[in-house]
Amino acid sequence: MTIEVHFPRVLSPIVGDHLHGTIEVDERSQIRAALEQAWPGLANHLFDASGVMRPHVLCFVDDSADRLESDGADIRDGSEIRFVQAVSGG
Repeated sequence: MTIEVHFPRVLSPIVGDHLHGTIEVDERSQIRAALEQAWPGLANHLFDASGVMRPHVLCFVDDSADRLESDGADIRDGSEIRFVQAVSGG
């Protein structure tokens, strides 16, 4: 299935001027590997060494919040994944 992926501008040093692109996966568990293949080094910015999404990264699948390492939202052909850098302050 083809999934469209959108990135925040803070990741432009890795993804270049293309802040969105597409990946091909057969199932949800292949998303991390597909991201790394399309944009080498990207997965290190999104996931920790154990494969868990970093706490400062927000992810939305078809407008529903998702952590990608859980079963969460249904990903299907044509889904959109948006990564957003979390903002906090005091």
